[in-house]
Amino acid sequence: MEKLLEIGSTQSFKIYQLTKTLAEKYLEDIISALDLIPEVDPHTPEDVLSENSRGRILHAKWDHSLIVLTTDGAFAGLLIGYERESEENEQYPSHSIYISGLAVSKNFQGKGLGKFILQIWIDQCKEKGFLELNGKLRLSVQTNKEDWNRHVQKLYESFGFKKISEKQYGNRSDNVYSLDL
Repeated sequence: MEKLLEIGSTQSFKIYQLTKTLAEKYLEDIISALDLIPEVDPHTPEDVLSENSRGRILHAKWDHSLIVLTTDGAFAGLLIGYERESEENEQYPSHSIYISGLAVSKNFQGKGLGKFILQIWIDQCKEKGFLELNGKLRLSVQTNKEDWNRHVQKLYESFGFKKISEKQYGNRSDNVYSLDL
């Protein structure tokens, strides 16, 4: 049996480093939580478990991803992160540790869990730094730019993330945020 690496806890929750084995165990819950994110394509098992996406290598994905479980082992949320190579454009001008998905299960939303996960993740990134890429440590994320998503934008801004660009898709526009550490 795989030993879980506990990263943090509260009275009700424990945060662990997400491993592929844990992702497989909680796959249905993970997909359900990620699919709560509006205006993104539905997630598949491959999306969650793969270390590549649309030709991009998701460097050190399992080292930069977290899962939150209740003290009795129920899935509560997760943050999937990875080291993203520079695209040498205004959105991604340098290597960064990128948040691919931050999601909280519907049963646990509105309790500050997303903020807790993000704080633990930022602390872990400061401690670990880049594991496969190099350069000045930068965190990055993109999220829908519409007003209905202002609460998510404010969450990232409350941690010091700054909007650096926008990225256009067929059905939406995202703000791209970064935080230099």
